[in-house]
Amino acid sequence: DIADDSIYPHLEEIINDMCDVFTSSPYFHIGGDEIQLDGLKGAPHTKEYLKAHHMREADKGGMDDLLKQHVLRLNEFIKKRGKKTIYWGGYQGPPQDPEMKDCIVYSWYKGAQDAVDKGMTIISVPWGIVGPRWKWNIFSCNDDQLKRTDSVLGGCRVAWENDAETYANVIIYMKSLVNSTWT
Repeated sequence: DIADDSIYPHLEEIINDMCDVFTSSPYFHIGGDEIQLDGLKGAPHTKEYLKAHHMREADKGGMDDLLKQHVLRLNEFIKKRGKKTIYWGGYQGPPQDPEMKDCIVYSWYKGAQDAVDKGMTIISVPWGIVGPRWKWNIFSCNDDQLKRTDSVLGGCRVAWENDAETYANVIIYMKSLVNSTWT
């Protein structure tokens, strides 16, 4: 319940514990793409929380305000540990906002250009690729064709919805690149 300030000391403790385990990683991914806000949006305490924190009403952008505050709070804990925050953005989840530009956005489905225009660094995660998947590059992110001078840290290819034929084609293509005898 991100409309309850009492969760944040516990979240900071969890972040600290995770940072103690994963010491070599410069990044900390906080997720954010599958946040279920429907129940929270209609809850009476959420309305009170938004008002008390000078945020918009829930159905007028207040949930984005709440998500933004959540990311910024977690980011402060993560920065204290010397790491960089990454979150899923661009479609579901926290908004892409210039105040959050020291976070890295996994930009999936849409919003890569929007994030770059707001001064954010992205990792492009295209949901749909036109043409052969193996010809994709990190500057082609869904409907956005980014420039090589844009702040693109890297790319990620989602694989949870691919079929066997796609994987077979990728393997065949990779074999042809390295001219090896993979099995």
